Amino acid sequence: MEKLQKYPKRFGYLPKYSSDFQNLHPSFDVCQDIKAKEEGKTIDEYDYVPYFYSRAFNLSWQFYGDNVGDSIIFGETDPTTPNAKFGAYWIKDNKIVGAFLENGSPEENKAIAKLVRVQPIVDNKDALIILGLDFASKI
Repeated sequence: MEKLQKYPKRFGYLPKYSSDFQNLHPSFDVCQDIKAKEEGKTIDEYDYVPYFYSRAFNLSWQFYGDNVGDSIIFGETDPTTPNAKFGAYWIKDNKIVGAFLENGSPEENKAIAKLVRVQPIVDNKDALIILGLDFASKI
């Protein structure tokens, strides 16, 4: 139970049961926590960012974080454009809490993952629409 208390509350929810927590990440191991206690060591806080992806039907998208709050869309949104690169950010309490990217490179996908982990403050949503993916690359 102590391990669950270390779970970050940045996304506003905490799993109710330990079995729920284990389902969130397959490599979570309570035995590691017990072994560390026996050896007088501590384990760092579990840093979890929700992550979903698809590589089916010519779609290659990745989503990090939570889809709550206001959303803004950036990039090429014309559905007739082949291999269009577009995405969205979700903003709650003036922080980016979620990010979606279609057709991103591995570097761009890492950038949006980092963006959601850092949760920068957003002062101007219109500027964020214009910057789009460049905003994530600068974090």
